[in-house]
Amino acid sequence: MTPSRMGMVVPSTSTSPRLQSWGRAWPPLVIAERGATANAPENSLRAFAAATTDGTDAILLDVMRCGTGEVVVFREHTLAKFGGGRWDDIAATPLATVRDIDLGGGEKVPLLAEAFDAIAADVMVDLRLRLRPTASSEDHAELAMIVLSIVTRARASARVLISSDDGAALAPFAACGLATALVVPTMPIRVPRRPPREPSVVQLELNGTDGAAVRQWHARGAAVHLWPVHTTSQLVLAWSLRVDGVITNDPGSAR
Repeated sequence: MTPSRMGMVVPSTSTSPRLQSWGRAWPPLVIAERGATANAPENSLRAFAAATTDGTDAILLDVMRCGTGEVVVFREHTLAKFGGGRWDDIAATPLATVRDIDLGGGEKVPLLAEAFDAIAADVMVDLRLRLRPTASSEDHAELAMIVLSIVTRARASARVLISSDDGAALAPFAACGLATALVVPTMPIRVPRRPPREPSVVQLELNGTDGAAVRQWHARGAAVHLWPVHTTSQLVLAWSLRVDGVITNDPGSAR
C-alpha cells in the first residue's frame, strides 16, 4: 500500500513515493498531456519516456479502437492531420495501416498494451476515451471490456483514471471500481451526458474556470484538473485556483 498526498492509502504495485491517488491533492499533480509533447510527438512512446524523465506524476493518453478492433493510443478520428489527402477513419482502418503512420521522428502509433509496458509502474495513467458522438451503448461496452482487460493484465487498476466528455462511456469503468473523470470544456460542441455516478475527477478548461467553479466541484467531492496549463502565467493561475492537477505539455517546467 502506498500513502497518498492526502493521507489516504491506495493499492499499488510500486513502493515509489511518486505514485499518488486520484483524489484531492496539494500541490497539484503534474499530468503530461499525451506525454512531454513540447519536445516529442504526442501519444508516442518517446513522449511518454520524456515525461517520466521530467518527473511527471501522470500521463494523459488517448485511446480508441481501430478497424481491426485493437485499442491504439491515438487522438485523431481520421488521418487528415498527416497529409497526403487521406481522410481514412481510424475506426475503419486496420492496425497494419495505422502502424504505417509516422507520428514524427519515426515514432509509430502504439497499442495501449505497449504504452503500459513503456510507462514506469510508479507513473499514473489517464486514459482519455476517444469516442464519436454517435457511439452507441454497445460501442461503450465493447471498448470498456477491452480496455479493462488490458488494464488488468498490466496490473494498473490502482493508478488508472478513465476520462471522457461523455458520462455514459464512464459508467462501465465506474461500476468496476476504477477512478473516472468527466471532461467539461468551457464551450462544448455538445453538452456532455452526466455519468450515473459522481466522477472522481472533473477536468475543466482553463479559459472560463474561476475559483467559484473549483470550489463547487470540491464541495461535491471531486478533484479538479485544469487544462491546458503550458505557460508560466497559466501555471500561476492554476496554482491560485487551488486545483488538484494541471494538464501540461511540458511537465519538466511545470514541476
